Amino acid sequence: MDRAPSNPEFVANALELIGISACVCDSEGIIRFANTNFTALMGLDPVGLNLVDQLSGVTAAQVHGACFADAAWEAVLLAGERQVSVQVSAKPLSHEIGRPAVTLLFHDLGSLSSNHAALQDMLMEQRAMLENAAVGIVFVREGSIREWNTRAAQMFGYGGRELVGGPAHALFPDAAVYATFRLRALEMLAKGGSYTMETQLRRKDGTLLWTRLNGRAINTAHPTNGSIW
Repeated sequence: MDRAPSNPEFVANALELIGISACVCDSEGIIRFANTNFTALMGLDPVGLNLVDQLSGVTAAQVHGACFADAAWEAVLLAGERQVSVQVSAKPLSHEIGRPAVTLLFHDLGSLSSNHAALQDMLMEQRAMLENAAVGIVFVREGSIREWNTRAAQMFGYGGRELVGGPAHALFPDAAVYATFRLRALEMLAKGGSYTMETQLRRKDGTLLWTRLNGRAINTAHPTNGSIW
């Protein structure tokens, strides 16, 4: 006769603290414990079910092996009438269970994809705002131009992203002027304010143009992490 877990209350409480969908299976693949998140994902109480019957793409041998060594799989969880793409992380559970067992964590890949899509939409919106600005905008980090808009490229006579990745001092008359500017700007930006000045900058062809610079740090606690001009 199968031996019951030696400390079920401890295991159940530990699963609830994980914060994502999780369960514990024995070496035969039977779900012995499940947290609230996993129960909600399944849409029913999964305790007593065979995990392999609920998880397409994972075999009984894989679940058994995960009782003795870490493992990870991508699979499809059969949650009622839904099919949920998941990434499964498996880790042996050897102390609180009276026989070989495994803790399994389920990451909903559908949710990750949705979050990624939302991030991509936000980045596209920000890019559109950058490109439609009537003024030149430059993002500088660690002395390098990390990004700029089309208007900035046009102002300085460069094509598209030609100077992206290049040194910021290329836009200044000489290295000494840039060094003085950078020192004063970092000092002001570190105080949480903006830095404004009128100065001559250099186009690609070497000619100079008068510009009004207005900059602010991305993170005032670490102004060298980047600034917008």
